[in-house]
Amino acid sequence: IDTVSSLREMGLKIGSTTGYTAEMMDVVTPLVAKKGYAPDCIITPDHVNGRGRPYPYMLWENIERMGLLTADQVVKVGDTKADMEEGKNAGCICVGVMEGSSMMGLSLQEYKELSKEERSMHSKTVKRSFISAGADYVIRDISRLPELIQAIEREKEAV
Repeated sequence: IDTVSSLREMGLKIGSTTGYTAEMMDVVTPLVAKKGYAPDCIITPDHVNGRGRPYPYMLWENIERMGLLTADQVVKVGDTKADMEEGKNAGCICVGVMEGSSMMGLSLQEYKELSKEERSMHSKTVKRSFISAGADYVIRDISRLPELIQAIEREKEAV
């Protein structure tokens, strides 16, 4: 959750999209808030006429509620193919997170038990899968996100 603090210190808003129902999120939200994750906006398919991922509507609802002007200001972070498709369909910058991801298909314990070579090979396969699903960037774990966002901002400023 240090990542969330870093993002907040950068002045960023945090939105969330999920496949869970609004009723389920009423249960989950207080639990994750106790662990330090409290997004500014949470959108479920219930908020967009049942059209969840890969439709762009949940992201667009986040954008509207947070008062952003354009989707290209948004970095969609996810761990599934559907996350990347949602982000691309919404016009966002997409970041896939490998460790602990659905795309990796391994528990953290299983991942740690792999040899260095197996880990590298598995990571390359997952990275290719994320990119083919629409990821603009792929990071090993969520702790790398603040640094990546700073690099993206530098790239935008250089243009």
